[in-house]
Amino acid sequence: MRTNSASRMLATALVAIAMAGIPSTAGAADSGRQAARETMLHAMAQDLGTTPQRAAERLRQEEEAARTEQQLHGTLGKNFAGAWFDEKSGRLVVAVTDARRTGEITAAGAVARVASHSLAELNTAKDQLDALANGAAVPQYVTGWYADTVTNSVVVEVLRGRTTTAEVLRFLDEALETSGLVRVAEVDSVMRPEYNVAGGAYYSVGGTACSVGFSARGADGSRKFVTAGHCTRPGGTVYGYNGAFLGKTSGSVFGNRGDFGKVNVTSGNWNVKPWVNTWPNVRVVHGSRAQPVGASVCRSGWKSGWRCGEIVAKNRTVNYGGVIVEDLTNTTACSSPGDSGGAHMSGGQAQGIHSGGPSSGCGALFQPINEVLNAYNLRLVVG
Repeated sequence: MRTNSASRMLATALVAIAMAGIPSTAGAADSGRQAARETMLHAMAQDLGTTPQRAAERLRQEEEAARTEQQLHGTLGKNFAGAWFDEKSGRLVVAVTDARRTGEITAAGAVARVASHSLAELNTAKDQLDALANGAAVPQYVTGWYADTVTNSVVVEVLRGRTTTAEVLRFLDEALETSGLVRVAEVDSVMRPEYNVAGGAYYSVGGTACSVGFSARGADGSRKFVTAGHCTRPGGTVYGYNGAFLGKTSGSVFGNRGDFGKVNVTSGNWNVKPWVNTWPNVRVVHGSRAQPVGASVCRSGWKSGWRCGEIVAKNRTVNYGGVIVEDLTNTTACSSPGDSGGAHMSGGQAQGIHSGGPSSGCGALFQPINEVLNAYNLRLVVG
């Protein structure tokens, strides 16, 4: 980014995820929030093939669905078999293993489905595949696997046309022996982590450059931001989008525990704000309530900007060319190399940190934000 000296002085006072400026009055703040909301709604309309008005209604329905899912997950207990948002009806669908409990689901305003396997059983079967992968090499054509609540199975994804190769067949045989819940699906591309930024709203460390995720604070009030683990893995000094010193890396996970890291913001020239770029405005982060499968989600990164899609799978294990990363969420939002570490949002709720995407076509993977906050004992900066 090229700026004159006055612009650079202002830029160093802003966190990398919010370059639109600080509103000086309550009226300006309200106007900024409205502009950011309109930007988000138009992005959703473009990427999801709808209208801004319908997008606004969908966000309202999804917020209600998220609260209902949280409630029913707790009350149904071991009989809970997962949930997903149905865009056509605008309602939450909840699966349950005990048909006698469908009335509780209906009473809560959701649609009931009877399933053979609970969510706990699906996750156990998925964990068994994770253990299998930790003990043996995963073929490059096996792109990942996840517990799919919609089909009540564990889906193993294989690059199209490669399901009959010897190494893939051996892995699938072992997977089927490990769990009878496995279903094979072909996909059109492999997954890759996304970094190597060369300008714009990015940060760089150890020769690697990525997008900033969310602002956070430690238990002692210290300033931080969270981002992708494969970005912070080199460690060292961190520089902001304008080249100014920002801080130091202080954590990095990239492997079976996930893909997340954190940076200590030690320079006094940077403020941590509850903002995410929507290009050209900002979106204020209000919380981190997780949305269900089927809900809309938008992601922000320097390379491809603010793009929207839908959540299609949770708790997905991904093969990044030999590095197995567990517990990612898969969406249909478009992404590009350089977006790694960026923010995924649903309405005003933080959802996760961008990890990677397919080598062709649209799609995105994110690390759920609440797991990152819990792992590092951080609290999200909200507004």
